[in-house]
Amino acid sequence: MEGLKVWYDEEGDYLEFTITKKKGIFEDDGHGIFKRIDPKTKEIIGFGVINFKKKLKRNKQIDLPINIKIV
Repeated sequence: MEGLKVWYDEEGDYLEFTITKKKGIFEDDGHGIFKRIDPKTKEIIGFGVINFKKKLKRNKQIDLPINIKIV
């Protein structure tokens, strides 16, 4: 694993988490959260949240498509 990278675009209010530099395909969950999936292994290798601050203010929490384990 290459490590978790976080990127935020304030102007577009888009938050993205990336686990690897591999290219992947995006899958929309229908609520503005996109999973980036490795087409070969079908593993989630990242995800993005559109309107992140807006969602956080409205819901106080955002359910993300992965579990993060600290080791």
